[in-house]
Amino acid sequence: MKYKYIDIVTVKVLTLSLIGLVAMPYWFYTGGTIIGFILVRIVAKFLQTCGTVGYHRWLCHNSFVPSTVGKYLMLTGMILNSVGKPLHVVVAHRLHHAHPDADGDPHSPRHSNFWNLWLGRFKLSTGTANFRDFYRNQEAMFVNKHYWKFWWAINLIIAAIDLPTALIIVPINFLIGWTGSTYINYHGHNASNKADLKPTNLPWIWQFVAIGEELHGNHHKSPGSYHFDGDSRKDLARPLIEHLLMQPRTQKLV
Repeated sequence: MKYKYIDIVTVKVLTLSLIGLVAMPYWFYTGGTIIGFILVRIVAKFLQTCGTVGYHRWLCHNSFVPSTVGKYLMLTGMILNSVGKPLHVVVAHRLHHAHPDADGDPHSPRHSNFWNLWLGRFKLSTGTANFRDFYRNQEAMFVNKHYWKFWWAINLIIAAIDLPTALIIVPINFLIGWTGSTYINYHGHNASNKADLKPTNLPWIWQFVAIGEELHGNHHKSPGSYHFDGDSRKDLARPLIEHLLMQPRTQKLV
């Protein structure tokens, strides 16, 4: 397959990643404290996790009904994660599940190497999937339509308040989230053996970065589930979803 080596996604990935790499030393260079850095990053990581759950488990798989608070936390997290318009993520991920590691999969290790996937050079998919439920989601469609307007507005507001704080929120969120999702999409399919690709769970140490997303093998076994518990592994995002992001359930959770 052929790639265009300069496109808007690659420019975004390289630019935000570079800013993310220099954001931490710049924070301390301008007088930021370790405690301040930790507090800002805790809030940023919380919103990043909400955004990841929103993209993946809510919009891509429609696996739970969000609470009002959860809905807006997830939409805000999606904007701060800088991944891009929700519909783009939904299309790519549903095609991935409809055609895992086949010709219709846009980001299988079978079609590309890690660095091309990290640069956003996905395969042009020939597969099909159903997206009608997304078009009926009015809030998600509104954010999808105005995604980059919201992105610029939020970032400019935070930067106007304090530039070093703005730089350790969004660019670092993007660098961690984009690199982590690329690693999961690649190594979560046993990429070391391309003759026998299959979804697999990543080592437990990844749970502190991926917050449940590292359980990729469990997810593929039951893609409609809002949590990825299984095989003696616990999904760290499950309590967040059950107690804040989803509507309360009357039946016993299993």
